[in-house]
Amino acid sequence: MEKTIVIADDNLDYCNNMNYFFNNINNEIRVVGIAHTGQKTLELIEMYAPDFLILDLNMPNKNGLEILEKIDRNENYKTKIIITSGEIPKFNFNFASQFYHYLFLVIKKLLYRPFVLNDAYKEIALEQDITAKNVKWGIKKLVTSMVRYASKEVLSQYISYTPSPSPKVFISEIIKLTRKKA
Repeated sequence: MEKTIVIADDNLDYCNNMNYFFNNINNEIRVVGIAHTGQKTLELIEMYAPDFLILDLNMPNKNGLEILEKIDRNENYKTKIIITSGEIPKFNFNFASQFYHYLFLVIKKLLYRPFVLNDAYKEIALEQDITAKNVKWGIKKLVTSMVRYASKEVLSQYISYTPSPSPKVFISEIIKLTRKKA
């Protein structure tokens, strides 16, 4: 059974490459739309209800986190989301890690609601059926690894006042950056 996908990214070359891949190499997934803005992404999701969405976090007029929030609020959407960003790879995260997933959930929660970080850890722990201590430990391990392996130039570009940010500082700065781009 053929699956459908929407590609949402403001990088035209990336969209063209992904479109080429799905149309010429992969016969099981069909591209039903390409969006270069957040608003267009929402329109395509509404129009096609795709099986998958490749979603850039940094796009004009609505960022990826805003789109995720709208999708989360609508129970009719069954779209599986693959998140991409030109900025995140600079931090050398292990994207397959469950801890990366926890970090993303924490950022998402703190971005849209006033939360104390430990409360966000607790809420995620309840959702994931683990302990808040494991969520906190995993995120700390992930950020520590990122600080160790990311270049100091990249870190200073995003977090200027400390070469070795704690998870709390890192999350706070990422939230500030995301809100600025929104």
